[in-house]
Amino acid sequence: MIWMIFGITLASMLLKIYCSYISDFGKVQIGYFMCAEKRIHIGDRMKYMPMGYFNDHNLGNLTSVVTTTMGDIENNASMVLTNILGGYIHAAIITIVMLCIDWRIGLTILCGILLFTWCIGRLQKKSETVSPQRQQAQETLVSNVLEYVQGMLIVKSFNLGQNSNSKMRQAILDSKDKNLKLERTFVPYNMLQQIILYGTSILVIVEGGLYFYLNGTMALSICLLMTVASFMLFSQLQSAGGNTSSLLRLLDVSIDKVNEIDNTPVMDEHGKPINPPKL
Repeated sequence: MIWMIFGITLASMLLKIYCSYISDFGKVQIGYFMCAEKRIHIGDRMKYMPMGYFNDHNLGNLTSVVTTTMGDIENNASMVLTNILGGYIHAAIITIVMLCIDWRIGLTILCGILLFTWCIGRLQKKSETVSPQRQQAQETLVSNVLEYVQGMLIVKSFNLGQNSNSKMRQAILDSKDKNLKLERTFVPYNMLQQIILYGTSILVIVEGGLYFYLNGTMALSICLLMTVASFMLFSQLQSAGGNTSSLLRLLDVSIDKVNEIDNTPVMDEHGKPINPPKL
């Protein structure tokens, strides 16, 4: 029996390592290839943009989109989606199994998941107002850095370093303030998520290990099973919460910003004949 248990555990561990390797490699590959194709698409579109567009719009915003904004997407998008979906799928399976074993424990776990989902919903509402501000601050910072670097020769020639430095310093401070504001908004909800999940796990131990077993309404084997399961009930859901769920709205704003480039005007590529009006 011991060797059989060891073999099953070893096979499960090796299979998990293999599946994790395939999953992580796929997430990285999808994120980078998706953004690489989008950057090529933006470069091709810029070939047909009218020159007046670059005079009327700040080139730093476009540079920010293809560097900082798309960098956030390729590093975080696939990870966020897989963690959230995987966490909820894992939690749903665990809840169904627990409802089949003991409906009282299953209802407790279900209530914990619903409270966790409510907390994520509140976090997303708060993030709707803070994330665009952080995104705008990042664009302003990139724009000012690009403007400063391109005008370095003029700054040195006419001794304008003080004015340029103050503008750069203000952009850096604004970016810092917006990022700190984003973190301060997320931290209380992240703490509440952890309290809900760990509190539900403790409640499962108290209900199954103490109350139901001591009252004689739960067998010892089921009691031990619930006690052990309480340590792994929300392992996947914990990765879906915290910083992962807080990045969801930020990625939403970043993707919208990238897609806005497709709304830019382009010149006529096919050259339709135009007949001038007769005088």
